[in-house]
Amino acid sequence: MFSIRKATIQDKNQIVALMAEMHSESHYSRLKINTDKMLSSLNYWIQAKDNEAILLIAELDGNVVGLIAASINEHWGSDSKFSHQDLYTVARDHRNKGVGGELFNAFFSWAKNHVDHIHASAFSGTGAGLDKICEKIGMVRAGSAYVWTNTDLPILE
Repeated sequence: MFSIRKATIQDKNQIVALMAEMHSESHYSRLKINTDKMLSSLNYWIQAKDNEAILLIAELDGNVVGLIAASINEHWGSDSKFSHQDLYTVARDHRNKGVGGELFNAFFSWAKNHVDHIHASAFSGTGAGLDKICEKIGMVRAGSAYVWTNTDLPILE
């Protein structure tokens, strides 16, 4: 059985490998990964104060099989705070086994102590699992996300 815990700097190599797997499956796979930037983001989520951000991992037999990173922000026109899952993935071989749901349960348990609203989204094009989790727990769809993947900018006529 897997367990959920806060990530530590010792987990970074396994996390980077899992993030690379996620990247290879996404709409963003044509973008070159900047490992230094990725490590900087990991360090932020791992070292942040509890009321700023978090990186949670799902671990099975010493292996990282899933992760969720989240940060806390203020709404642009209100003093209310919200948390958004910045990064979420489950290793290909461990999908549809409850890992994602447990990661989100841990994320919600953390976030409810700090925010008024929780946002979840998938911009990578691999959001079917996220849709299933969000609908199961009663979250409401609040818009759409679109990505332009061509190099030429679109022109509206």
